[in-house]
Amino acid sequence: ENLEYMLNNCLEQLILEVTGKCNLRCQYCIYNDTYTHNRDFNQKDMSLDIAKKAIDYFFAHGKEKIAITFYGGEPLLRFELLKEVIGYSNELNKQYGKEISFGFTTNMTLMTESMAEYFASIPKINIMGSLDGPVEIHNEYRKKTDGTGSFADAYRGLKILSKAYKEHGKDHLSLNVVYAPPYTYEKLEQINAFFKSLQTVDKVVLGYASQSHFSLSK
Repeated sequence: ENLEYMLNNCLEQLILEVTGKCNLRCQYCIYNDTYTHNRDFNQKDMSLDIAKKAIDYFFAHGKEKIAITFYGGEPLLRFELLKEVIGYSNELNKQYGKEISFGFTTNMTLMTESMAEYFASIPKINIMGSLDGPVEIHNEYRKKTDGTGSFADAYRGLKILSKAYKEHGKDHLSLNVVYAPPYTYEKLEQINAFFKSLQTVDKVVLGYASQSHFSLSK
C-alpha cells in the first residue's frame, strides 16, 4: 500500500546508468560473460534527454535531501554528460531549494587535470576511486581490455584528483579496495603497507586517500 506514496513523495537517491561501456575488464566484475545472471558490458549510452526527464521526476517527488549518483560502466567515459546533469540539477534546484549531493565510483584511469578541477569545484560531490593496493596486487585483477594492468593509470588519476582536491580545500576521498584470492595474511599486510606509504611517499595524496572500504571477492 505504501509503494505509490513512496514513489510520489519519498525518493532520496537517483542512480543514472550513464553508460554500459568500460575501459577495464576487472576479473571479479559482475558485468562479464562469466556471470550468467547479469548483463555484459555494452555500447549503450544514456541520452541527456532521458537524464533530464529522470531528474525532473526526481526533484518533483523527492525528499528535501537528495542524491544523484552516476553508474556504469565507467562514468568518466561520459564526463560531458555528468557535467550537463550536474549543471541542470543545480539550476533546477533553484526552484526547489533541496539539499543535493552527487557521487560516483571510478577506476580513475581516465581522470585528467581538467576533470579533477571541475569535480573539485563542485561543493557536494562524493567520489570513490578503485585501487586494490600495490602494483602487483592491483594488476592481478584490475586489467585493461588488452589484458595489461591498470595500476599506473589509476594511481596517476588518484594523484591528479588528490591535488585538485587539496587546492580547493577538500579533505575527503574514498577508495574501494577489493581483497581477492589468494587470501593470505601476507597479502593483507602488503595492502595495508601500501596505503600507509601514501602518507609518506606521496605528500599530495596525504589525507585524501585514507578511507578505504574493503569488500571480499569470492
